[in-house]
Amino acid sequence: MVINILLYILLLAGLIILLSGMFKSVAYEMKLHGNTKAIKMRNKKEKKEDALTEHLYLLLAVTMGVKSRSAVSVFSFICGLIGLAAYLLSSFILPVSTCLIVTVACVFLPYIFLRTKLQQIRVNISHEGEALVTEILNNYKIQHYNIKEAIEQTAFTITEAPHSKKMLFDLAKSLNTAATKEEIKAALDLFKYSIGTSWANILASNIYFAQVEGTKITNSLTDLTDAIMKARKAVEMNRRENTEGLLILKWMVPIGFVLTIIGADKFFDIPFKEFCYYQFQTPSGINWFLGLVGMYIASIIISIFLSKTKMDI
Repeated sequence: MVINILLYILLLAGLIILLSGMFKSVAYEMKLHGNTKAIKMRNKKEKKEDALTEHLYLLLAVTMGVKSRSAVSVFSFICGLIGLAAYLLSSFILPVSTCLIVTVACVFLPYIFLRTKLQQIRVNISHEGEALVTEILNNYKIQHYNIKEAIEQTAFTITEAPHSKKMLFDLAKSLNTAATKEEIKAALDLFKYSIGTSWANILASNIYFAQVEGTKITNSLTDLTDAIMKARKAVEMNRRENTEGLLILKWMVPIGFVLTIIGADKFFDIPFKEFCYYQFQTPSGINWFLGLVGMYIASIIISIFLSKTKMDI
């Protein structure tokens, strides 16, 4: 009882801290409206933010399209709220140690989901690198070496890279509204984070020098296109499509669990009601079930990261 009370106090204290940070961020955003000096102060403050906050900001911007610093506080609050709900629900049927494991897992579930979504976005865009750079290069020449106009035109005309369209529109919009080198760099940092490849870093550097310094980057983009083309051919030669393992993992585990219920009734004379009692209303049954679900989710996530790799130079 004492341990449970202490855990409740700690969870509530954490939620209060998260809520206070969220309300402060929202109030600060409202205060900034129409206040130029406050905006400059915010820009200075943002530079001093820790790496974790910056990481969460980029993650939310790419996966959810939310480009607000206060969104990080809201996201943290939601993670804490999910953890609190998980603890309150599991504390009635699970021991304290298992409760803590379930709570920690639930707290990190939203982050894991967004990281998995980010990986899928990066994989899809990375395989469109050749078409993306080629289209930018062609429009760069057509637009008389104006990189900003080239990116905007590419966002409208590109058809062979559907996953890159939204990212290009966001980049074009950011470059149009950027007034300083720092703002241009921030837009390109988000662009690089969206793809997470070496060729994206090179492309972003070329865009920066073309926009800020006025450097002509035709030769650089041509060389980058050739490098991506060679990398694509190498990937196609060495790639082995192997989706059977992922399909088995996705479907055979749930099917196997259902067959276990049927087999318990048919061969061991354990009715469904009794099976559910031992599985969900006893400590050992709950522990085994949670372990099975945890390993199943972890296996799916790991298989997504390993089976779908980015194309890089």
